[in-house]
Amino acid sequence: PLAEAIQKRLLQATGLPDYGLYFGNLALTRPSSFPAVLVECAFMMIPEQEAMLKNEKFRKKCARAIADGIEDYLDE
Repeated sequence: PLAEAIQKRLLQATGLPDYGLYFGNLALTRPSSFPAVLVECAFMMIPEQEAMLKNEKFRKKCARAIADGIEDYLDE
């Protein structure tokens, strides 16, 4: 549910394609007893998205969307 809330907000904020959610037994998120999500706002392997990641306004937009998604999750 946390990942869904964050993804929804990121899609609204960025207008980037929806690549879906994936579950992985990642070491980065595994050891916690708290909800954990790994977020990729855009992909460096796509030149247009790499350029977006270099833009401070885009990064702030992503950060705000992630925070809003967390707030939505906590409000449920």
